[in-house]
Amino acid sequence: LRHGSAFSVDREGVPQQSLRATVLTGVGINLTNPKVIVFFVTFLPQFIDAGDPHASGKLMFLGILFLVIGIPTNAFIVLIAERVTGFMQSSPRAMRYFDYGMAGIMSAFALKLVLTQGR
Repeated sequence: LRHGSAFSVDREGVPQQSLRATVLTGVGINLTNPKVIVFFVTFLPQFIDAGDPHASGKLMFLGILFLVIGIPTNAFIVLIAERVTGFMQSSPRAMRYFDYGMAGIMSAFALKLVLTQGR
C-alpha cells in the first residue's frame, strides 16, 4: 500500500482478438466447462415432470430462456466493468481507495478466521 497499487490492466503487447474469435472462445469454454454442464443437468430438470411427453422441448425452452436473460446481463456487467477499469486506471485516488478497501476486506476475513472457534 505504501508504494502504490499493484493493480494493473496493461494491454500493451497483447494481440487483439476479433469480436468473433472472442465470442467463439467464450462459447467453447462454456460448452466444455464441467461446472456449466453439471448446473444444467442438476438444476433445470427439477422444473420438468419426468413423465411429460414434451419434457425435451421444455428443457430446451428453459435453456434458451437462460441465454436470453444471461447474455444481456453479462454484456451489461462487461460494459460497466470496462468503464470502472478505465476510471480506476486514470485516477490514483480511486486506486488508493480500492487498495485500502481490499486490504480492509482481507483483514476482516483474517480476523474472522482468527476469532472463529474450531467446530
